[in-house]
Amino acid sequence: GGTSRTAGPEAFFEYRYDVARHFDIGANISYKYSGGSVTHVGEGENHEKSLHFNQLNIKFVADWIIFRGRLIAPYIGIGAGGGVMYKNGASYARTDSRYWVAGPRAGIRIWRFQVSANLDHALDHDLLVPESSYGFTVGYTF
Repeated sequence: GGTSRTAGPEAFFEYRYDVARHFDIGANISYKYSGGSVTHVGEGENHEKSLHFNQLNIKFVADWIIFRGRLIAPYIGIGAGGGVMYKNGASYARTDSRYWVAGPRAGIRIWRFQVSANLDHALDHDLLVPESSYGFTVGYTF
């Protein structure tokens, strides 16, 4: 038994400040939506119920720009913050969970476009919890 999630869309806003030539700090807020299910195992029967997940994270980030060029700037970094996830379904009572989140990130900026990979690990006693997520983002810098 347990909870499983599927991939879904994410809206993302990030503010960054250049502290030094090769170091940025910032903050971001993201909203993620995904589907999934929860399976309850009991006396010879398995009950699976469909769920919808709405997740809101706020993180502070710090990135080291490996090579800052005029056109290409790859970077690696880390983020930490908190979030809330709402789980609801047709035959499932709406619940919410609050959690701390931390994780690595890596990406590349090409002119004003950015491509990155992020891991948001929810800090809990279990390694794989539904609040943890990973993402691949494509963005534009204003």
